[in-house]
Amino acid sequence: MKSLTLLSRVLLLEVVSSLTFTSPLSTKPPRI
Repeated sequence: MKSLTLLSRVLLLEVVSSLTFTSPLSTKPPRI
């Protein structure tokens, strides 16, 4: 259960970071 919550948290972070990276306001290059 704990690992599942951690995994979902990491996944959410990845989604948020990818969204911020693809946003035109961001000047950072997308990470691969």
